[in-house]
Amino acid sequence: MSGWTWDPFADQREEGFQHLLDYVERYGHARVAQSCVVNGYPLGTWVGTQRAFHTKGGLDADRERRLQELPGWTWKASSSE
Repeated sequence: MSGWTWDPFADQREEGFQHLLDYVERYGHARVAQSCVVNGYPLGTWVGTQRAFHTKGGLDADRERRLQELPGWTWKASSSE
């Protein structure tokens, strides 16, 4: 994203979510490996950050709901991710 924005953090979160949606569309699930990078975007890191925010109580209900609705989404990473 480029240019001026009211909320750059919201834009960054939405960018990550859109990458995750693309991943789900391609692979059929949201079980993203920590090391996963898609088109230069560190999707695995973004997913880990969302999980960390959730653990600390830092995700708003809408963000939490959107993630939970994805097939295969889990709040805890498995050792196979």
